[in-house]
Order: sequence, then structure tokens, then C-alpha cells
Amino acid sequence: TPLHQRDLFFDDIRRCLTSAGFDEMLGHGLAHSQQASLVSGETPQLKILNPVSADLDIMRNSLTLSALPVISHNISHRQLDLRLFEIGKAYFPPTQEGEWLEDDRLLLVVTGHTDIGWRDKPRLLDFFDIKGALTSLFQHVGWQEFNLPASEDGRLEPGLSFEIQIGENNIGVI
Repeated sequence: TPLHQRDLFFDDIRRCLTSAGFDEMLGHGLAHSQQASLVSGETPQLKILNPVSADLDIMRNSLTLSALPVISHNISHRQLDLRLFEIGKAYFPPTQEGEWLEDDRLLLVVTGHTDIGWRDKPRLLDFFDIKGALTSLFQHVGWQEFNLPASEDGRLEPGLSFEIQIGENNIGVI
């Protein structure tokens, strides 16, 4: 079976992030609408007509919705030092033209401390660890120039959140 360019690109991203010390999460596309409202605010939700359970009544509109339970589970089992990523889809209701939206997304998560080395003391993972991983990833795929202007997303901490811009396009948020 021939591989699509998109699949090769995602495999390349996986190799780059795992070589930087990240582990991949595999989440499913279902989420709870109340949690989605808390996390994603007014982002449109794609309701499921016949949900498997009351807790999984929409298609996720953010990868964060499947990452939070993974992070919570790891922390509750004393796995505090996490570097995780997920490549997955976010789903949205159809546009006015009737086109369904399934966007490919990338999520990076860090918690806890850096790895213990023979000469370095562990320190808390922070914004700069995420920025460094993104810089390495962007250079690897050939996106040399990117900017991080302050984010005005009201759901995020002012002064500690940034848009990720390549050219004039906002492609994400830290």
C-alpha cells in the first residue's frame, strides 16, 4: 500500500519528537460536551446523535480533551515527569456550505522535571522546553521562521501564553 505524503510527514514529526524525549499518546475522538465547554469555550461542538455513553457525547474539538485524562492518570500514579505528544484530529460541525471539518492537530505536553543527568540537576519543565521542542521540529520540517506574539485567548494565562505564527498565519498556541 503506498503511503500518503501526509502520513510520511506525521511519521517524520513522530521521529523528531520521540528523539527529543517525548512519548506519543493515542487518544480517541470522543469527548464530554461539558468538559469541552470548559476547555474550549465557545468553540463549536459536533454532537453525536446516539452516543455510546453520556460522558462521550461529542467528537472532540481539541486534543486537550483527550490529553487531560492521560495526564491526570499519570500524575495520580506518581508519574510526574511527562513529555507527551499527540497527533490527531479535531472535529467541527459543517460549514454553511455543508463541508465537514476534520483538522489535523499536534499537542505537546510537559509536566514535572527534566531528566536527571550525571552533571545537571533536574529543573522544572517550562515554556522554554516546549519552545525548544517546537524550534527543533520546525527546523526539521523546514519552517525556519516563526514568531510568538502574546496570545489574547481569554482561557489562557495572560503574559504566559503565546500564538505560534508562521508568516501571517496563526498555527497554534503555547
